[in-house]
Amino acid sequence: MSASLALQPAVKLKSGTLRLVERRMSKAPLVWKAELGTAPDSAFSARLGNLITYHVVTRTYGYPAYVEIRNRRGGLRRLDLGLYVKIEQARAACERHYEDGCDLSKAKRIIG
Repeated sequence: MSASLALQPAVKLKSGTLRLVERRMSKAPLVWKAELGTAPDSAFSARLGNLITYHVVTRTYGYPAYVEIRNRRGGLRRLDLGLYVKIEQARAACERHYEDGCDLSKAKRIIG
């Protein structure tokens, strides 16, 4: 299997800004699980370790896909991957993002 780049938790620089650090990880396919407490075929997630999670959800206007990264202090950052007509397209967008190296440098802070 080939290796890809993934991101470790953000590292604080001397200037006080945060920088995401890359590390090598094995290339395994995303394993999708239905979210508990939702209607069938309405919300799915795929976790990479404890910090990165891909999400695909059903909305009346389509299927948004996004990836979230948590830091060890509970902060949350999110990167929207787009809005799709079919749930399969949204999952494919998540899988492409993962295969392309899981770049979260443009993720926006939600909490923390």
